Amino acid sequence: MTHPVVTALRARVDWRTLLAGAAVTVFLLALDVSLSYLATTAAVVAITGTTSVLSDAYDLRESVEHAGIGTLGLFYGGATVVFGDEPLWFAAGFLLVGGWFVFDAVQTVRHEGATVPDDDRDGHDVYQADVTRRVHEALRDQPRTRREIRGALDAEDRYVDTAVARLLDREAVVERGSELRVPETDTSASTRVRRWLLRVGKRVLRPLTVEFSGATDDQTDRPAP
Repeated sequence: MTHPVVTALRARVDWRTLLAGAAVTVFLLALDVSLSYLATTAAVVAITGTTSVLSDAYDLRESVEHAGIGTLGLFYGGATVVFGDEPLWFAAGFLLVGGWFVFDAVQTVRHEGATVPDDDRDGHDVYQADVTRRVHEALRDQPRTRREIRGALDAEDRYVDTAVARLLDREAVVERGSELRVPETDTSASTRVRRWLLRVGKRVLRPLTVEFSGATDDQTDRPAP
């Protein structure tokens, strides 16, 4: 059986890839660039390529895959300090961002594992999740009573009832009299900006919050059905 890394390499590397790499190398040599620049470029290509191959081979989580970006940031920041003429804050920015990506990847591996687990749900769970999604979509279109939902969906009543119960429990829908509806949301520009800032802040702080709360991406970032 072929190793997954070998399979991923075969899928990504062919004669065109090698020819393009050789052409870029000759072009850089023709420009008489510095040895440090060549070494930095080679390292960037190696880190990016290795990350992509490992991600394809092992189905790495997104945060773990982004460790390659973090490594690039750390490498470039360090190279800037040693070889570059840019101000110190420029290198510090790369080191800070790169360090955050690497730290996030380490925390993900520690608390969730490096790879995405196979979906081990049985057919009943998968079908119930699908019915729940369809009920939510139907209520986004227009408010409906329970009887109207059962009539609109080609699903057994017990699955529809379970879907409604789950959506009510998650507050994804509300009940007004006999009708079920998706609650109205404030879509003003200030609200959208505030929500975006909250999501960004939550994502930035995730490597720390996952350490103290044990929360995972599945628990904190799960979208509404």
